[in-house]
Amino acid sequence: MSFRVPIVRRAVPRALPLPALACVVTLAGCAFEHYEPAPLDTGAVPAARAAARLDDAAHAALLARHAPDVSWPPPAWSCRELGLVAAARSGALARARAELAAREAERVVAGQRPNPRVSVGLSYNSDQDPGDDNHYGIGPGIDYLWSPVDRRRIRVGQADARIVAARSALLEAAWAARDRACRAAAALAAARGADRAREAQAALLDEAVTLAETRARAGLADAFEWQSLRLEANGARLDRLDRLARVTISGAELAAALALPPAALGEVRLAARAEPGDWPSAAAVQTHALGHHPRMLTALAAYDEAERDLELAIAAQYPDIELSPGYFFDQGDHLWSLVGGIVVPLFATQKAAIAAAAARRDAARAAVEQVQYELVAGVEQAYAAWQAQRTLRAALERTAAQVEDSIEAIARQQADGLYDGLMLKRAELQRAQVALRAVEVEAAYRRALLALERAAALPLDGGGFADYLRALYHEGENTQEARR
Repeated sequence: MSFRVPIVRRAVPRALPLPALACVVTLAGCAFEHYEPAPLDTGAVPAARAAARLDDAAHAALLARHAPDVSWPPPAWSCRELGLVAAARSGALARARAELAAREAERVVAGQRPNPRVSVGLSYNSDQDPGDDNHYGIGPGIDYLWSPVDRRRIRVGQADARIVAARSALLEAAWAARDRACRAAAALAAARGADRAREAQAALLDEAVTLAETRARAGLADAFEWQSLRLEANGARLDRLDRLARVTISGAELAAALALPPAALGEVRLAARAEPGDWPSAAAVQTHALGHHPRMLTALAAYDEAERDLELAIAAQYPDIELSPGYFFDQGDHLWSLVGGIVVPLFATQKAAIAAAAARRDAARAAVEQVQYELVAGVEQAYAAWQAQRTLRAALERTAAQVEDSIEAIARQQADGLYDGLMLKRAELQRAQVALRAVEVEAAYRRALLALERAAALPLDGGGFADYLRALYHEGENTQEARR
């Protein structure tokens, strides 16, 4: 339907014709950007890794920010410092950062209002009205879709849930990098300690072999004891060769965990991690895991997104209103029109879509509960294993003290002429065996402690890594707010 509006001509300043003005307004909303390809540089990563150093200035700034009490360079590297460096250098963390940036950019798009469609119509009328000098008509039109439900808000909520999941992936990547580096450092420290213990044991065995040989040649003992000790000494040498290989392998694993070439580590000194004075209870560790573990955060974000999906499916059952106002100039006539319509689902109703969205939300709820079950069970298992290793370490300390008491008693009795030097040497060999066992027990204790930290996502070596995780999770929030 159309209607005619009489026009009163007035002397007005010259301006752009209405069709030209419509074109200008239409094109003003367009921003033209040029596509620029970004070819991959396959040699960048190997070159950067080959040039990387543990004492890099960026690592100094990292420790100054999150572990200010550590001097630079550290006289000895512990899990606290190595974990920070490993997380900062992690390729998986860099990828998670890029994914987060993509999700934040998608959030900006989800928050935009729908653009109206502007069109310019051109017609030809074979009947020319009197006084007109052409048969053509022209005029702009606008198509706009209005929804009574704020679906833009729902889509923004979906995008926010995906951003939370991306931030949780950041934390997971940081934890994985720290865990790998700290385990490699513990393995390297254990391999070095075992090598030193085996070296001391081999030296004591050589001394015992000499004493036994002297006694056998003097007729004070048979050759069986002498030959048995010699075989034991040879076995200790062979075992030490295997442990030397473990030192090299563990060093390469630590370098790989830090994204460094093995030569960059050199003979890096390793320190035992500091332990807190008060250990958290099992209940406190479990509570922390349920509220902070990246897996829990990811599952909650997926549930929140499923909620928004259901809300959007329910909103889709309300009809949209389409408005198409327009203007047409036809042979001197100014024609205005207002066309509208309602978009309703005639053939495919929303019941099936709503039921599907509700089922996805139920599945997301089940996933959250499954993660909760697994985290609780994992924390309980890790806590029990850690407690068992603590008990074993304490028992070994008591055994070591008893061995020392025995050595002192044998030394006193030897001074009184009751024992010869071989008996004392055997006691010292037992002390060396306890020292080797202590290295193994300490390594198992460190692994159990790392497993507990990983199961609960709870760093127990001070506030350095916890502070790094907080900064990592909130990284870029100011930029995101500016985009909004």
